[in-house]
Amino acid sequence: MTDASAELEALRAEVARLRDSTDGTERRLRAAHAVARVLSDATSLDEAMPKILGALGHALGCTLADFWIPENGELVVRATWSQGEANAFAERSQQLRFKPGEGLPGTVWKSRGPIWIENIETYDGSLPRRDLLIAAKIRSAFGFPVSAGGEVCGVIDLFAPQHEVPDDQLVEVLRAIGGHLGQFVQHRDARKRLEEEVEQRHHIARATEQVSESLDVDTIFAELVKVTVPWLGDWSAVYAAQPDATLVAAAMQHGDPATLARVFELERTVFHSPGHSPERSTPVLAAATERATQFVAVVTPDHIAKLATDPAHVELLRSLELASYIAVPIIARGELVGVFAVATTGARRLANADVELVEELAKRTAAAVVNARLYQAAKTTTRELDGERETLARLNDAGRTISAELDQQVLVQGVTDVATQITKAQFGAFFYTVTNDQGDSTMLYAVSGVPREAFAKFALPRNTQLIAPTFSGKTIVRLDDVTKDPRYGKNAPHRGIPDGHLPVKSYLAVPVVSRAGEVIGSLFFGHEKPGIFTERAQRLAVSLAAHAATAMDNARLFADQQRLIKELEKTNAELDQFAYAASHDLRAPLRGISNLASWIEEDLGTSTPKKVREHIALLKGRASRMDRLINGLLELARVGRTRQKSERVDVTELLHDTIDLLSAPAASRILIVGAMPMMVAERFALQQVFLNLIGNAVQHAGRKDVLVRITAIERDDEYEFAVSDNGVGIPPEHHDRVWQIFQTLQARDIVESTGIGLAIVKKQVEANSGLAWIDPDVAGTTVRFTWPKKIR
Repeated sequence: MTDASAELEALRAEVARLRDSTDGTERRLRAAHAVARVLSDATSLDEAMPKILGALGHALGCTLADFWIPENGELVVRATWSQGEANAFAERSQQLRFKPGEGLPGTVWKSRGPIWIENIETYDGSLPRRDLLIAAKIRSAFGFPVSAGGEVCGVIDLFAPQHEVPDDQLVEVLRAIGGHLGQFVQHRDARKRLEEEVEQRHHIARATEQVSESLDVDTIFAELVKVTVPWLGDWSAVYAAQPDATLVAAAMQHGDPATLARVFELERTVFHSPGHSPERSTPVLAAATERATQFVAVVTPDHIAKLATDPAHVELLRSLELASYIAVPIIARGELVGVFAVATTGARRLANADVELVEELAKRTAAAVVNARLYQAAKTTTRELDGERETLARLNDAGRTISAELDQQVLVQGVTDVATQITKAQFGAFFYTVTNDQGDSTMLYAVSGVPREAFAKFALPRNTQLIAPTFSGKTIVRLDDVTKDPRYGKNAPHRGIPDGHLPVKSYLAVPVVSRAGEVIGSLFFGHEKPGIFTERAQRLAVSLAAHAATAMDNARLFADQQRLIKELEKTNAELDQFAYAASHDLRAPLRGISNLASWIEEDLGTSTPKKVREHIALLKGRASRMDRLINGLLELARVGRTRQKSERVDVTELLHDTIDLLSAPAASRILIVGAMPMMVAERFALQQVFLNLIGNAVQHAGRKDVLVRITAIERDDEYEFAVSDNGVGIPPEHHDRVWQIFQTLQARDIVESTGIGLAIVKKQVEANSGLAWIDPDVAGTTVRFTWPKKIR
């Protein structure tokens, strides 16, 4: 072989290598951007994962894909995707469970890294679905973990119909995609848990408001069962304690009014006899007797027999199909006032978390009952009645106000002010603990009745014998004269009240405890005269402390929610930055490829063989296409991210400007048919839609003398535009596919296209609250889209 021939062969080899490198880069870029695009728009894992599997499948040339998640020590399938019919494969995936090291998913899970199977037929590892894969003409496969914080939270496996040689760069891209997906899964799960907690808080707050609005005990019980069904259970009842220690059904709720009437009539007479043998003791009686929660996770026939008093009652309870049962005593001021029962029917089951909610409702109902009884007692005299009404009104107003307050400092100051007034204290203070983002805790305080400077020169309270019980949440301390208490003056150096401190005789301290049992802080009240704080003042302070605890829990939840939203926004920004950085980094090698091809062409001169010239032209065209593809991806990523200022747009003028930008071939004609509107819109967004649609019509019509017609129809609240051509048209079976990114109906070497234009159109139109579609009833191609008259 001559030196010239050898040089030519080497040149051909280099061109082939560059072409392969470009194809591989393009594939990796498609995969990364496809996932980034889906994640940027996704709101839930179940919504995003099938789209992600499809995007990866299309980008990497695969036809089957699965997403697996750990569940009870095994991997179970969460989402599947196939290009075409693959029912048997999907059904098999739904049935399988993989332990660590089993099958492709289990192997990835165990190794915590990507696994590549170049040839399925010769693969000697565990592959339970091999027969189906071979039948589906699958040749190769690869899987990679979805992980976050060092923990594998899922596995994605993909199957290709061609033999795939391991690609280290693609493996790294998939590893990075798995990390981003893991962050997405982690943040979505955290947000879901937070939303569930917020929803529970909302229900608790609503229930508290409902039972607190009435000052009649029977009404409180009726409201309690109403808010419980169907939120917590399918059936709910309150059994009121009678003076002779019996229990009588006072309120009941069920989804079926006819069933409710029958059950209520029977339950009304169940507990009239004060004596019950232990073997006939029901959960309700046990809750009342033991003053402790009774939880029946699964109701059995034996439980039904104990609940009933006669055969008719047994049949009725069986017809309810009771599944699980909770009975909680309602104890107000140490007195049993009733039992609150919640049950589920059918397949629904109560859990331990539900027990806590029922107990919390019982506590809040007890507080409401206390308020109701206080109100009834206050009727004895006009003065007491007026005072009680004023106090309760203030307490209720304060409860609503502080429940809506999300600023913790404002909240505690409001609580301290109201509590100081209703207890008739000379001064009050609220000491509470806050934790910052770094996990550091600080004791803060709010005061009322005296200037803040009166407390500023003293150290914060210590856990002395007198104060510690309240700070620990163990007990309420109320003293007529604190100086006579044996615990007073036992701690150095002050041996009592410090010099210069406000004089205190009457003393009241109430812990503020969250629903979870956490001591949030403590309310302290003082007065220089003895005997100021009555039992009534204590009850009011306790009630207000309960409101404060709920409000502070809500404030903390709100702060957590805001922090999580910021983290999600940061993650989305990082994904955008990743897309832009990846696109920027890919441009440099593309420019190098294009320049190198031009230099080679110049060095070879006119003696270059025709085939080599064709290859060089193909290489330059591919590099140019790749550059346009990157530009298109960046343009697609920007759609909807930043909004421009809306302005009055003359659509006729905008279309003329757009047509000038296109520089269409001389043989083509572009007509604006009929009147175009004057509308308020984002000018760039609307022009971008027309630019892509008209450009597509000219480029893909399949004829040089293409005629493009642009029309507009005015409707009540929107305009409908249409861009039509007299070209070859788009087959109906492809009307949905062409809107997807990278989709073209002809090979890119025949018609130069990135396959992004219609994806930009769809995303831009939908970002502006419109719709875009292809009209199936006309010749050629007609793309229609709507644009609202008013900004939404």
